[in-house]
Amino acid sequence: MWFSRMAGKYLWRSLSFICEVIVSRDVSVELMDSHVMFSVSGQVQGVGFRPFVWRLATEMQLTGFVRNNGSGVEIGLCTTREIAGVFEQRLLAEKPDQSRIDSIDIHLLTEPAEWDNYLSDNDSFYILSSDQGSVKTGCTPDMATCPDCLIEIQNAGERRFQYPFTNCTWCGPRLSIITGIPYDRSTTSMKDFNLCPECQSEYDNPADRRFHAQPVACPECGPELLLVNTVGESVNDQKSAESNIRNQQEIAQSVTLLKAGNILAIKGLGGFHLVCDARNQNVVNLLRVRKHRPHKPFAIMVADQKQAEQLCLLTDDAWKLLSSSQSPIVLFYKRDSADLAEGVVPEQNRLGIMLPATPLHHLLMAEFDGPLIMTSGNASGEPQAIDNDEALRTLSDIADYFLINNRRIENRVDDSVVQWGNPITETGHISLMDCSEGRLSCRTEPYQVLRRARGYAPSTIILPEGFESAPSVLAMGGELKNTFCLLEGNRATLSSHMGDMESARSWDQYQQGVERFLMLYQFQPEYIAVDEHPEYLPSKHGEALSDKWQVPVKKVLHHHAHMVACLLDNHYPLNASPVLCLALDGLGMGEDKALWGGELLLGDYRDCSHLAGLKPLPLPGGAKAMREPWRNLLSLAWQIETDQRESILNHPALQNKPVTLVGQMIDNQLNSPLASSTGRLFDAFAAALGLFPDIITYEGQAAIALQMKAESVVHKLDQVQPLAFSLELNPDGKWQLDSSGALAELIERMILLSGGSDARDICFSDEIITEQALAFHKGLAEGLINLVAKSMTQLEVETLPDCLAITGGVSQNSLLLRLLGQQCSKRLPDMQLISHQHIPANDGGISIGQATVVAARYI
Repeated sequence: MWFSRMAGKYLWRSLSFICEVIVSRDVSVELMDSHVMFSVSGQVQGVGFRPFVWRLATEMQLTGFVRNNGSGVEIGLCTTREIAGVFEQRLLAEKPDQSRIDSIDIHLLTEPAEWDNYLSDNDSFYILSSDQGSVKTGCTPDMATCPDCLIEIQNAGERRFQYPFTNCTWCGPRLSIITGIPYDRSTTSMKDFNLCPECQSEYDNPADRRFHAQPVACPECGPELLLVNTVGESVNDQKSAESNIRNQQEIAQSVTLLKAGNILAIKGLGGFHLVCDARNQNVVNLLRVRKHRPHKPFAIMVADQKQAEQLCLLTDDAWKLLSSSQSPIVLFYKRDSADLAEGVVPEQNRLGIMLPATPLHHLLMAEFDGPLIMTSGNASGEPQAIDNDEALRTLSDIADYFLINNRRIENRVDDSVVQWGNPITETGHISLMDCSEGRLSCRTEPYQVLRRARGYAPSTIILPEGFESAPSVLAMGGELKNTFCLLEGNRATLSSHMGDMESARSWDQYQQGVERFLMLYQFQPEYIAVDEHPEYLPSKHGEALSDKWQVPVKKVLHHHAHMVACLLDNHYPLNASPVLCLALDGLGMGEDKALWGGELLLGDYRDCSHLAGLKPLPLPGGAKAMREPWRNLLSLAWQIETDQRESILNHPALQNKPVTLVGQMIDNQLNSPLASSTGRLFDAFAAALGLFPDIITYEGQAAIALQMKAESVVHKLDQVQPLAFSLELNPDGKWQLDSSGALAELIERMILLSGGSDARDICFSDEIITEQALAFHKGLAEGLINLVAKSMTQLEVETLPDCLAITGGVSQNSLLLRLLGQQCSKRLPDMQLISHQHIPANDGGISIGQATVVAARYI
């Protein structure tokens, strides 16, 4: 609403200025009407914007037209300038909820002949066919079922009663079915379904909410469900001759199978889900075995607010997010009384829940009457299946039955994931840049987007002031949690979540996704941005495209891209003062091929310099150290003086491990690259506290467990003594944070609290683990802010930075973020902290950071 009000004031001034200029030239002074042209850009295609314009113009008794074009929507009015101003104000104030107006360009046609290029008469208001122009508009995200469609499928008197593919201009598939732009039925997978007379009548009626709704369908002419077994044979032999009765039969049989303890693969908007009863421990265990997913939490679908509140702690604002048109998976704190199988979220205090996003899911949930596991339909390490044959081929060892349909998914769209309870509002210190005043002010929405996909992507992201003339850049993203990005001018299109590039199918889908977006947006990059790491597959693909198109490729430091993504998320202007940045993650290529992951940077959009960081530690075994936390514990212990080290080597986590051999690898620098990784530091301390020391089965497992333990006793924050992380100067004269003393102190505490004399006597009681996990978080936050404060004394600048950005995957740890805010307010009271909200802090935000760095350098 703020944007609408500000935009309305600005645009009204612009229109008034244009009119004044015309009047001063004595053009149309005596004529009371003018031909006013509005060019509207933003999320204005596929969201019912043209029917809204038609209804508004008709209500105001205006003549003219509206049509889609390559830049968005074009509106022509034959009216007075005063009424045109009223129309503009109402356009901004009353636009559809799913739409977003980024800009309105207004001009007047002074020659009557120009109007004839659009319309031959001024008798009415028309919706014209789309103009095929240079495409600058964006694809619209898939949207959850709107309230009106939900009422329809629940009303026995409606012709779409219980029809699982009901949609309108306000909801339903968009990106998942599109093959071209402008967005018309002929450029979607719905071209396979010819409209019946009734649907055609709705489609052609500007007063109907299905006017030009491209996915519109009904039981007579639309997609249909089919329940099959693992070899693709229909399960139901007795089928009705009426299509919608058949759909209802398939849903009823699917629910019966779910209640009987079966696992179903169900085709949704953007891909398949694996689905089972979330209260049945046996089937949950079976799903974990078949999917080779022993520990990673499953997401849950609930039917409504009542079911959600039975499982999680919700506020009114949390419910608004959960029930929004984006319909993401939201991570909430789980109630102890939640009626779920223990295996749904093992050893976690948060639960990912989602509401039905399609009529099919609404109908399933209404009949099942309980929570369902709704996890991505993919084999371990593979992308989500989107094709019926592909699902049968890849998921038949996991699912017992398949509920498929004959609407093709053209583009894979995973579920978005959002974390509720971002401490941004809880501390009152971590802030969001207010772009209207160029100052910092507190955020009002306590959440972080962790995975930007269905509902959010590929909505255009508007870049802050200064990027209006930016060149076109294609950014390839990173190796994990990949996205890619198209940037031109002050608009960036961040792709939906592509996942980890760890399988041939993931890699194929990534390449296809890049190719599809380049075609959809008719995008021709002037530059290609890639990560500094030469072995990343997306970087190699960028190099190949560079050779193919003869376009320069530009490398961007991993953590500079993280920092810039954070600046973008906070609307930081291009030419604002440099900021400090704590980049905290697993690993990324730094300067001189060093492996970074815990760095203090100073920089802006164009450049950054390295000020300080965590003291680098060996990663014995290389990639093995990322999966086996005990190796990081041993590496850190190896930095401690010999007499203290011997005691730590008796730690239970290091028993029956090749300690001597690995120690020799460290001493001789054999397959033990140095890395200043915050992620591996978390692994080391988690192993010391007995949390998954041997092996982790998914990324961040040990670190998440450490956070969960600490959060369980956060009420003791003032009573817990932090571990002491020390500062020292490295050979280059830069400050670094040394963690070895904190580890030695932790081991001493655990021995003392266990009543023993040696590390082998350590007792892993819940009290010891939880309080010392909190001591680690508290100490690390203090150490990092001390590192910032100490490094600022070395800066040779006239004005010290007054903004500290926190970025990287580790910054998704809401407890650490909260503690950093508290420490900053004590040590650096004039410093403002900014972090992420809409752009992922993890590698999902790398590509937009890469694109923006290159754009900033070549404006």
